Amino acid sequence: MKSISFLFAGLFLLSLSACKKDATGDIPGSWKVTAITYAGTTTTADPSTGVSYTSTFTGEGTNMDLQISFAETPNTYTTTGSYDILLTTMLNGQSLISTWTNADFVGNGSWSRTGDTLSLTDSNGETSEVTIVSLTDSTLKVNWKFTNVQVTQGATSTSNVDGMYTFERM
Repeated sequence: MKSISFLFAGLFLLSLSACKKDATGDIPGSWKVTAITYAGTTTTADPSTGVSYTSTFTGEGTNMDLQISFAETPNTYTTTGSYDILLTTMLNGQSLISTWTNADFVGNGSWSRTGDTLSLTDSNGETSEVTIVSLTDSTLKVNWKFTNVQVTQGATSTSNVDGMYTFERM
């Protein structure tokens, strides 16, 4: 009987440790980016030729001096700095390496948090939501999924990006 009790106690403790918990820690403060990774796909369609193709890409942050500061009452944020992404794009078995520069990140605006979702509304009223993957007193790691659409000479390129950003408290 004792071994059955220990078995149930062990299973109970295991089930508690397997549950996903909301990130703990506080958002307010100043943070600097320490790592960025990207992965995704880009589909380009040219309606004048009827040609469409899809490529995949991965990327890693370089030249990173991005900082973001979160204030409370009111909940506002400001960003400074920029970063580059060293992109490796695969299309039809060929690899292309390029650098993409992000000079304006998310600008300035207001923020809110509900559980593991951090919402950022910029000064133009556009809201982006990121998922807090982990948050401690010293580290903030977020997953930011977004779509970027560009039209160049009539061709539309739509990139679906899955970005992972790691910040350290300053």
